[in-house]
Amino acid sequence: MKITTILGTRPQFIKVGSICLEISRQPDIQVNIKEVIIHTEQNYDSNMSDLFLDEIQIRKPDYFLGIGGNILSTMAGQMTEKIISYG
Repeated sequence: MKITTILGTRPQFIKVGSICLEISRQPDIQVNIKEVIIHTEQNYDSNMSDLFLDEIQIRKPDYFLGIGGNILSTMAGQMTEKIISYG
C-alpha cells in the first residue's frame, strides 16, 4: 500500500504529524506501507518549515513542489500538474 501525504501549510503539518510518526514507529506497518511525503511549499519559509518537520518529527519530504507566492487558484493548478507528473 502506498500513502501519499501532501502538506504545505502549518495546520497541515500539525494534522499529519501524528500519522507520519505512527507509520515510522510501526515496523510491521513499514513493510506493508510506503509513505510518500510531498511538500507543496505554498507557505514556505525554510526556517519555519524545517522547524515544523523537526518538532513534529516528520521525515524530510520526498518531493518539494515549490509553488508558493501565487494566488490560491494558481497554486492549486500547479499542485495538480506537479503531483500528477510524479505519478
